[in-house]
Amino acid sequence: SVSPTKGAVSSFTVTASGTGDAGSTLVLAAKLGAEFADAAGNSITFDPAITDTAAIDTVLPSVVSFTTDHQPGDHIKAGETVAITATMSEAVQKDGQITVSLSSGGTAVLTAAAEGNTLTGTYKVLDGENADTLSVTTITLNGSVPLDVAGNAMTDDTVPATNISDA
Repeated sequence: SVSPTKGAVSSFTVTASGTGDAGSTLVLAAKLGAEFADAAGNSITFDPAITDTAAIDTVLPSVVSFTTDHQPGDHIKAGETVAITATMSEAVQKDGQITVSLSSGGTAVLTAAAEGNTLTGTYKVLDGENADTLSVTTITLNGSVPLDVAGNAMTDDTVPATNISDA
């Protein structure tokens, strides 16, 4: 559906529904002389004709790698704090979160502090969670899943091949 926005009569809001494949496009074309009416019934005639194309983002964000400030081979000990970063496949909105389970038995919540390609968090090593290497074993999507800038929600909980111990 096409409806005018407030302001200039040449500015319209286009609402499209349905699904598309990654890389789909929406083409809006109005022929010369095409007539539209706004919500108040005011007639609008296009002179000249217009055509506009917009890409439709249907790609869902995912984690492509994990890194940490912990050096491989450094034994982590109870009481230490380890910073963990998840690099995303595309920019995500602020405040999206995932929870990661770690090979040491602990967990960490990683959050997008701002719009961008990373989620960050810290892991406080508890008694009994000592380890020589650290890796992510599972990703849990909670109620605040990361959304890309188009609003597509992360649904992939696959641990990427590039894990903490590989970094």
